[in-house]
Amino acid sequence: MNNRLYVLKRSLIGLTLVFSMALLIACSNSPSEEAIAMYKDKESYTMSMTIELPDYTIESLYKIDGNLSYFLFDDEAMYQEETEEGIYRYSKNVVNSWEKTDADEETDSLISNDSVVLNPQKLESSMFEIAEDERSMKLKEKSYEDVFGEKSGAILSFFMIKHDDHLSIHYTFNQEGNEVPVEVTIDAIGSTEVTLPI
Repeated sequence: MNNRLYVLKRSLIGLTLVFSMALLIACSNSPSEEAIAMYKDKESYTMSMTIELPDYTIESLYKIDGNLSYFLFDDEAMYQEETEEGIYRYSKNVVNSWEKTDADEETDSLISNDSVVLNPQKLESSMFEIAEDERSMKLKEKSYEDVFGEKSGAILSFFMIKHDDHLSIHYTFNQEGNEVPVEVTIDAIGSTEVTLPI
């Protein structure tokens, strides 16, 4: 009888361990969830981007600091402020002075909704799968349109790698038969500051 009780106890312990492991695996975050949460769960971050066009290189910078954001693209800078009263855009006018205007995020997004320029707010963990190299995450092709809108047909590949304190993103797009590489870094997570120009 003691032998049967011993076998029953061992079986129950084994089943409990298997169930516990399955529960832990089911409840743990996927690599893409951890990567996206790394910056989306914070009040601030910086995204720097390099686009290697055949004839020249475009450097851009996108900063989020709570309700303030800053976007520098091809030497043109814009700020945005979201308040309870509305959204305001700050940009240089014809006499090169900063001017504050009303903005509508739906129709006049700081980063265009149909652009090969990445808007990191559009990325969701469900859009990714583990790549063949098992160290990076690949954006599923069916998600290209969600991220790049009408420009999605130009996107050739999109990979994201999570590091200890930053994310690196590598993607390419087709422009007039040329493969254009884009390098993106999302860092200064939780420490980025934006100050309005006026």
